Amino acid sequence: DSFVRAGVNVEVEVDTTISDSGQVLPHEEGGKFRIKVNPNLMVKDTVFHEFAHIYVNLLGWDHPLVIEGIEQLKGTELWDRVAAQYPDYKQDRLGREVLVAAIGMEGAKLQYKKPNKFQTWVNRFFREVGKILGLSPSVASALAQDMWFSNINKTELTDRTINDLER
Repeated sequence: DSFVRAGVNVEVEVDTTISDSGQVLPHEEGGKFRIKVNPNLMVKDTVFHEFAHIYVNLLGWDHPLVIEGIEQLKGTELWDRVAAQYPDYKQDRLGREVLVAAIGMEGAKLQYKKPNKFQTWVNRFFREVGKILGLSPSVASALAQDMWFSNINKTELTDRTINDLER
């Protein structure tokens, strides 16, 4: 419901033929976002990771909060692990992939406890998404809750153009 009210459409499809656990397909202007997941390869953060690609693109890769999130992750074990997984990625693309990996992992373990430094960043991230979509904090929070906690088969999100969505 929250995503429908925000005007962003996302369709999640099950596809056992893809070689990754999940992928976001390029988005046509005015069209639906499409996420494909392979249930045979999925891990607990797969759906969160794929939705994070869309959310980060809504903010824009040049947004100060996105840049800050990438900077916080440089030199971490996660950075090294993602770099090993994608050795052909240049620094900027690698940074983006590390960021969405981290958001996906945080989404998968989101807890109601004192947030760590990155969880605090995730909260700030969703407030920025709310500003971009023109939503009050309560609606932005509802979007985040939907993203993190819904039983997602087919979900409606917002309708902003993402031309540079990369996997």
